[in-house]
Amino acid sequence: MFKSRYHVSKSGASPVQTLCDAKELINKDLYDAVFIFGYDPLLTNKHVYGKNIIKQAMDIFNGKSILECYNLISHRMCEEMGISKEFFLQLTDDLYINYLKTYVKNTNQKVTYDRGRMLENLKGDLFRMTDCANPNIDFAGGVILANDQTGTD
Repeated sequence: MFKSRYHVSKSGASPVQTLCDAKELINKDLYDAVFIFGYDPLLTNKHVYGKNIIKQAMDIFNGKSILECYNLISHRMCEEMGISKEFFLQLTDDLYINYLKTYVKNTNQKVTYDRGRMLENLKGDLFRMTDCANPNIDFAGGVILANDQTGTD
């Protein structure tokens, strides 16, 4: 039997919080799978509200950039999980390679491997340009989380 529930989250922590909520729903056997979809009209909002308004709205950490905060929390996560900086960077490279393969498969277009520059000068030593949201595009994406039994019947 298919059960459905719809929930909207609107905060900078929505992706992480939604993943945690989905994991809890699956672990408590309330759902076998959770579909998470997101849409962020970054470019549209910039056109509608103007660049300065968007920049002001993104200053949510008292002068620290969102990238700097992600970098700090990523360092903390690595520390708590015993992951080296090198291993973290390898994981981001592996994710990027996977994204490229998916893009090539879906579009039949060849793409060169270009991770972009490291963002140390923006206090983001764990991230490259390709790891960050591009504020000049509208973004839509999704992920499906499932328990171990889903898809084995």
